[in-house]
Amino acid sequence: MTNLLSIISIALAFHGASLAILIILTKGANRLTLIYSSLLIVLSIIFVEYFISYSGLEKIIPHLIAVKIPLLMLVGPLYFLWIFYRLGGEAKISDALHAVPFLIIVLFLAPFYILSAEEKISISSSENGFLIRNFYLISTFLHLLFYITYTKHYRGLNQNHKLKEKNLLDQLHIGFSLLLLLFGGAIVYSMIGNSELGLSRFFFVFGLGIGINALAYFLLKSPNNFVIKRQINDQELNMLATRVRKYLESEKPYLSKGFSKAELSEALNSNENYISKAFNEVLKQSFTSYINELRIEEAKRLLLNNNEKIYAVALDSGFASKNSFNRVFKQHTMYTPAEYRNLHKE
Repeated sequence: MTNLLSIISIALAFHGASLAILIILTKGANRLTLIYSSLLIVLSIIFVEYFISYSGLEKIIPHLIAVKIPLLMLVGPLYFLWIFYRLGGEAKISDALHAVPFLIIVLFLAPFYILSAEEKISISSSENGFLIRNFYLISTFLHLLFYITYTKHYRGLNQNHKLKEKNLLDQLHIGFSLLLLLFGGAIVYSMIGNSELGLSRFFFVFGLGIGINALAYFLLKSPNNFVIKRQINDQELNMLATRVRKYLESEKPYLSKGFSKAELSEALNSNENYISKAFNEVLKQSFTSYINELRIEEAKRLLLNNNEKIYAVALDSGFASKNSFNRVFKQHTMYTPAEYRNLHKE
């Protein structure tokens, strides 16, 4: 069993560290990517300690013994801060206070960390070590419970985030709550039976690790999951609208069928909320209306400059079908494409 647990531990440690590097490399270094990568690294270090413990390597590598005790105190704050900033929260100096429990435990355990490997192992296996571990475990449980509740309170911070984001936050809250419920049950069972909580603690951290790693894959799929949703001022909005116009005029990405707002936001390294705001408030049109207008202008040019069939002109202009092309074209010109061609070629 210990061999299997050691393999699982080192695999999760390597996987988490690799994901942290991948997030920074693909999404750049900003507040959101650094916080989430830090969360992955913290869990990876914890799994390295589990690997050392289950592999019987404490005497060879004693440096990481008990590092998971304070590190677990960073999981809740990092998770909260990532959600907080992602939903538009402003960074403040007081945010550093979230690290206070971690620092207190590090200072308290500092005399233990400088001991020799033999002394550390002796204390860890003693009755006092057993009591201290369970005390910290209960503290970690209460600490995480506080942050799960705290995060739920702040979910309403930004009312402009989409239903999809609300569903994601609901699922995260439910997932972490279930983990804590199961872990709380294990703590009660352990206290009644006066037994060690080692395996229950491992599977709790294992659940956290799987959840955080799986979420990273989901977040990497979208260009906007690591973009901070702050308020944009009028000057920035005007500059963004200018960039949108120039990009659409020069690159003509709208000629590709299915060109979306998400693709535009990724190309401009912005997010969909800002792009929508630029269209609605500066360009005075919705994204769809503006793109259709550009496509119609392209279609007009093609209709008059070549003898392609209407269907071919529709596809070359970025429309998905002839029916949608005919409908939008008539809305803009009062003519069908065929009527427009015949009228202007005469």
